[in-house]
Amino acid sequence: MSGAAVKAAYATVRKFKPGIVATATWHMLPGFLDALAPFWDERGSSPFGEYLTAHSEAASEALLAVTDQQAQSAAAPLAKAYTSLRGKGKGYVAAALGPVGEAIAGHADDAA
Repeated sequence: MSGAAVKAAYATVRKFKPGIVATATWHMLPGFLDALAPFWDERGSSPFGEYLTAHSEAASEALLAVTDQQAQSAAAPLAKAYTSLRGKGKGYVAAALGPVGEAIAGHADDAA
């Protein structure tokens, strides 16, 4: 899908149910953290963002498995939009892994 198609699908989802992306992300956050926990445990002394980036294929699939599960019970229009975006979304997830890992590590450091 092109960037324009991704934007159109995203707009459709937001129109169908405003706030759905933020709400869904918040709802799935525990699942995302559980999905990333093995990567955290395996990282050794590597910065977490760098480790996730180096393992982007597996880390992206782990995160998308959480959204895949959620999409199975979504309303048909949302599930259809998700399915159409999933392939392109994997690239976006992979691109965000470094900053996401840094944010998680920062919060882990704050909690320690």
